[in-house]
Amino acid sequence: MDGTARRGSPTTVEPHGSAVSPITRSRNYGFTFAGGGWGREIARKTDAEVFSSVLGSSARSTATPSPVAHGITRWGFDPLALGSHSYVAVGSSHDDHDAMAGPVDGVPHFAGEATWGREPATVHGALHSGRQSTVSRRGAAPLPGPPPPRGRPVPCPRRTGRAGARC
Repeated sequence: MDGTARRGSPTTVEPHGSAVSPITRSRNYGFTFAGGGWGREIARKTDAEVFSSVLGSSARSTATPSPVAHGITRWGFDPLALGSHSYVAVGSSHDDHDAMAGPVDGVPHFAGEATWGREPATVHGALHSGRQSTVSRRGAAPLPGPPPPRGRPVPCPRRTGRAGARC
């Protein structure tokens, strides 16, 4: 399931991303996400329809064992998230996430997964960012252990051909 699968007719192809991450030596965890028009379309489907669609895509792209369990979230219907998710834009680095966490006039204004450059766009990043903000403001104890290592900058393609590209 590694890489990007494609769905739709030749004129209306919508991408969705998939990955498999090792959880233990004997089990893997697969996930997929959908955005844009396909994300809105699939969010209205039943869990069984979503599962069947994703399983069908992964089976075509690699030899994937049958899952033992699954769960589905619909961030697009969450009134606080509305489907949003942070990302590192082409030409940016994880330092940009850290810069958003910086104080304005000495007061921290933002915390969350989008403001932790070591693990952006993750629950861990949200946890560390929130704790760091609390440490800064109230002197709370930091999380035990060292922070996770910083990620690598996102590579910039040689020529994107798109106006406004930052590289």
